[in-house]
Amino acid sequence: MLKIFYRLGLSILFASFIHATKAQVFGGLRPSLKWYQIKTDSLRIVFPKSLLTEAKEIAEAGHWALQHQQPLGNKHKSITILLQHQTTISNGYVGLAPRRSEFFMMPELSNYQLTSIPWHIQLTLHELRHISQFNNFNRGFPKGMGLFLGEQGSAIAMNAIIPNWFWEGDAVNQETKMSAQGRGRLPYFYNGYRSLWLDNKKYGYQKLRNGSLKDYVPDHYQLGYLLVNFAERKYGADIWKRITHSALNVPSIFYPFQHAVKKHTKLSYPKFVRKAFEYHQDSFSITRQSTIPGLITRKERANVLQYAYPQLMEEGTILALKSGYRQIPQWVQIDSVGKEKFLRVKDISQDDYFTYRNGTVVYTAYQIHPRWGWENYSIIRCWDMNADTVRQLSFQSRLFQPDLSTDKQWVVAVHSGIDMQSALALIQTAGQSIRYLPNPNGFTFTYPRFTADGNAVVAAVRNKVGDMGIIRVNITDNHADTLLSFNNHPISFLQLSKDKVFFTATQQGSDALYCLQTDNLQLYEIKTLPNGVYQSYYDTASSYLYWVTQNASGMHIGKDKMEESSMRGVDKLNGLTEKDPGFNADNDYLQQASVIAERNDEVKPYRKGLHLLYPHSWRPILFEPDYGLQIFSDNVMNTLQSELNYNYNRNEQSHTAGMNLLYGGWYPQLFAGVTQTWNRNILLDNESVVLNESGWRGGVFVPLTFVPGKTIHRLDLNASLQVDQVQYQGASALKFRNENFSFQSVSFNWSHRNQQARQHIFPRWAQSLRLQYRSTVSGDWGNQLFVNAGIYLPGLLPNHHLVGFVSWQGRDTLRGDLFSNNLAFSRGYNAVNLPRAFRWSANYHFPLLYPDFGVANLMYFMRVRADLFYDYTELKSLRTGRHFSLRSAGAELFFDTRLWNQFPLSFGIRYSRLLDKDLVNPNLDPNQFELVLPMNIL
Repeated sequence: MLKIFYRLGLSILFASFIHATKAQVFGGLRPSLKWYQIKTDSLRIVFPKSLLTEAKEIAEAGHWALQHQQPLGNKHKSITILLQHQTTISNGYVGLAPRRSEFFMMPELSNYQLTSIPWHIQLTLHELRHISQFNNFNRGFPKGMGLFLGEQGSAIAMNAIIPNWFWEGDAVNQETKMSAQGRGRLPYFYNGYRSLWLDNKKYGYQKLRNGSLKDYVPDHYQLGYLLVNFAERKYGADIWKRITHSALNVPSIFYPFQHAVKKHTKLSYPKFVRKAFEYHQDSFSITRQSTIPGLITRKERANVLQYAYPQLMEEGTILALKSGYRQIPQWVQIDSVGKEKFLRVKDISQDDYFTYRNGTVVYTAYQIHPRWGWENYSIIRCWDMNADTVRQLSFQSRLFQPDLSTDKQWVVAVHSGIDMQSALALIQTAGQSIRYLPNPNGFTFTYPRFTADGNAVVAAVRNKVGDMGIIRVNITDNHADTLLSFNNHPISFLQLSKDKVFFTATQQGSDALYCLQTDNLQLYEIKTLPNGVYQSYYDTASSYLYWVTQNASGMHIGKDKMEESSMRGVDKLNGLTEKDPGFNADNDYLQQASVIAERNDEVKPYRKGLHLLYPHSWRPILFEPDYGLQIFSDNVMNTLQSELNYNYNRNEQSHTAGMNLLYGGWYPQLFAGVTQTWNRNILLDNESVVLNESGWRGGVFVPLTFVPGKTIHRLDLNASLQVDQVQYQGASALKFRNENFSFQSVSFNWSHRNQQARQHIFPRWAQSLRLQYRSTVSGDWGNQLFVNAGIYLPGLLPNHHLVGFVSWQGRDTLRGDLFSNNLAFSRGYNAVNLPRAFRWSANYHFPLLYPDFGVANLMYFMRVRADLFYDYTELKSLRTGRHFSLRSAGAELFFDTRLWNQFPLSFGIRYSRLLDKDLVNPNLDPNQFELVLPMNIL
């Protein structure tokens, strides 16, 4: 029992490492890709040749940012940044174990979410702050853990002491200080908390920290920025350096971060959080407004809804994309009184944007290369609503935000290349040919829309310093003219109605709706709401305006009459309000870039084969009678995982050394391992025997992923060979003959599942199949075949699931028992390994409640759910011909929690009623209770 708790404790600690590395893709890069590097005193940038310009700018901006950040200390240590250029996902991270960073170089095109400055500069300003955090937080307790466990130990300690909101809030604060935009200047970034304050929602700190499965809670980026920014303004720019250093030195075993906050602010932690919220509420002049006039979509109890891009259909109803905490993305038709009709589930996509024209919807879908996980695409699809058919208009493309011409002959979309160059792409719907319009100014295009005559495209564009304007491009002669002059104001969601261009622009602390007359370039302010006006649609015939805004229950659709008398004329759009008093032009990288001396760093090829090993962490084995050490290595390209281990067993006085390798740089992944044991002392027939054992294994593994539309398919193929040898030593060699044993294994694993909403316990439609065959290669013949199939079906309510499994296992009677028993027995029974085994299981999973309840900042309960089950297992002995039935029924109660307000952990309690006698222990009590822990813990 002590060993179980020891392993449980280690597994919970290393959950932080697993949680931090979820963005990484193992073996996702083609071996044919060529890589280059730029090395400075603080960074190594690894990049493809197509991103040479961006790599140089990242090196320059990174060097500048590390010098101009508000310091958290004076420690600097180099790190490698890998530029991932083939993904259509916009993201980035910095991590330890191994120490590296990856920038996903697909620009974010929404403009209002992550600013409109050049994407690689935005990433650099934000992620370089994380590098500085790692450099300067490796002190005190994390440094000690690093000596004990390596980089994993440092990461565990840092994340256990410093809350996740600080990591991101501090990085957002720095990106805001070092640019004329930054999320701290964007109104959209504050909408989450403004929606709670407007609706008088008063959630406790633990709920704001952990989130909820039933209520909308802003993420830890927003929470962190409000707290970090408040403390800097109230207590000075160095307050967080003082707080974090005190916390990392662990002045108190319990809650060191909270004690450090109290020490340096003279406020208790709860009072500090409350004061921060009061400060920001006052700065926004929040007054309660639980309802927003004009909303036509309704909130739902214990659910958060997201409506997107409302567009008027011919019969006067609204077409919109709807998703929620218990709904996957789907198109719905909404009538004048708000009644909804389901139309179709949307294909899996990174981009929710779509356009509708007279019974036809054009949208994007996500696809991925089956083997190379970093190669993914955004393709154009066309849905004919009348025929309910879908056609694909592009293949392996990188196209976004499509619009359909009024005659439905052409689609225009934003092309974002792997070289980060943007262009307007024209796709012919009949022939599917693609033409790219020239882009001599190097603009980044967003939200392109056809004019009514189809001869031109109007788009919101970003220049190289992040200023935005609106241009019109003639698709015949490629001539472009400026409709709205460039300035430091994000612009989004263009929609054209005859001679009017409607768009959302950031002005005076709000995302307001504007209208631009294309004939005389007169600009009007149309509508302002506390939480912004987005995704507008104007119907010329009825003069009704449809829009989306945020409240405490999600993003909802509103409708009102647009009277020309209410249109307020404005001369121009101004730049962003300088909300943060810490900003000054001398600290804005993009404003200073032109005068910063250009670095002359040497560009060299990056030799992947010379950087395969990077030992970063180790784990001691200190549990009687085993003592040893495991050393882990992962390379920066994430193509080789390796482990070296040593173990001494005090009971047997044996020494064991081993090594395991997994290489993912080729199409089939290769794995190999070797172990050697010396001087093993065991009792055999009451006689002491000394032996050496050696073994090796190797094989191939092919992981394949397919995303054909609404579902995800996964296929894993695995083949391996293992050889073990026993060599008797000393006097034992005269009595026993050396033994050799080898076996092979092949397996086939397939799964198919649809999308899963936040409240869904499992997908509501999924299937899985596993086949595994193992047999001996030398010695006596032995074999085993295992088959397992599963199906997931919808239950009675949206969050209920009916899950069934069928398994069969057969082996020979000679040596088949050498292989481990893979069959999951009826719950509550002791497992036995007979030659024939069959099992089926029925489960009904459903949620009981969403408590949103925390205990002392140690464990937060997000959901309590139950499972009613019935298991049937039938066994057969080939020697006697006897059959044995093992039946059980019962219930499981599961708790979905977050440990230390950060790491997901689910555990449960199981009651099994045994309906037959246990074969191992016939006197076993028929009422069995068990603690259910995740498989990766034990």
